Order: sequence, then structure tokens, then C-alpha cells
Amino acid sequence: MSVIHTNCTCGKAVEIRTGKDSDSRYRKDGKQAVYPGEDGYCIFRCDQCLEPLSETVPAFAYES
Repeated sequence: MSVIHTNCTCGKAVEIRTGKDSDSRYRKDGKQAVYPGEDGYCIFRCDQCLEPLSETVPAFAYES
């Protein structure tokens, strides 16, 4: 569906993939977070500030 280029609250660049662009099997909403230019895995914590991306990146937040 789409690729959203955004940042963690600490400033680290993150790419959120949704729909058909996502390769996520871990989240029911199908969102996948990766670092720009990298592929093949999902990240759940920022490697810079170590906070959960679902709490620091609004586009990766769980939908209630």
C-alpha cells in the first residue's frame, strides 16, 4: 500500500511499510518497520535510543 518515511523521537530515520509493501508476519495490522535502505527483517526497537518504535513513531503505533 505505502511506504512512510519518518523518524523516531530521537531522530533516527525509520521506514514504515504497510499493506502489500510490508513483509510483516508479526503484527496483525501488517505494518513493518525497517531502516531505510535495508530489507528482509522487522525492527521493533530503535537501535539508537532503544525505545519501542510503536511508542516513538506515530505511524508504527498499534491501532486500538
